[in-house]
Amino acid sequence: MPLKCVNFVTKSDLMRALLSGCAVYTQQTGRLVDTLMRTNEMRTIFRYALCAVLALMAGTALAQDKQYKEGPVLEQSFIKVKPGKFSDYIAYLAGPYKTLMEARKKAGLITSYAVYSVSARNPAEPDLILTTTYPNWAALDRVAEDEAVSAKVMGTMKQMEQAGADRGVMREVLGAQMMQELILK
Repeated sequence: MPLKCVNFVTKSDLMRALLSGCAVYTQQTGRLVDTLMRTNEMRTIFRYALCAVLALMAGTALAQDKQYKEGPVLEQSFIKVKPGKFSDYIAYLAGPYKTLMEARKKAGLITSYAVYSVSARNPAEPDLILTTTYPNWAALDRVAEDEAVSAKVMGTMKQMEQAGADRGVMREVLGAQMMQELILK
């Protein structure tokens, strides 16, 4: 490491010399300026900090350059109707299910819902797909409001459990999935 001897050191001269890796000896004090900035560890920390700041700035720039905006969230339930129960299940969907969905829609919990008939390619695939559209992911956190709407429409928890058991003899839920629309700019 080269030794630099100076008569008068300003803070900026000192920092420049230390950052360039020089040891600085001042004639005013007659001693070697010993500081952490000159050590390899401090330079390494400084470099990592600089990289972190640059990475954060780049990440922010990338986030601003998204080519899409987040759209509504769609929930799909895959239903296999049991043999001989299609008419009964459709009657449930046209009655209590529709009433509940309309109440959720009126309360602003969902934006839409739909029932789709599907041509099953094999016995393990669904006959129906029920969809519910939410304005965003945060709408799923409104549990207390949803429970209040459900209780108003469907009755007590015991009544809702019984209705669920009654539906169980008409259909089997094969699964569900959630997805979000990405609206391209």
